[in-house]
Amino acid sequence: MTIMKQWILPHVESSLRDIQDQILAARDVEEEEIEEAVNTYIANGDKDLAGIVKTIRSIYRQFGGI
Repeated sequence: MTIMKQWILPHVESSLRDIQDQILAARDVEEEEIEEAVNTYIANGDKDLAGIVKTIRSIYRQFGGI
């Protein structure tokens, strides 16, 4: 677990941040706007998006994230 937290997690976070930055730049939006949109869609019952978010969170936790 120590290796996961100290070595793998930073790489996972960096990769996710790079992908996020590319998406934000391509769409010309801010992170807060995306987060608000995701929360709104999930609150309105978008099961596909909820599943994607759950999967990403699960992967992040597997690599030692909170």
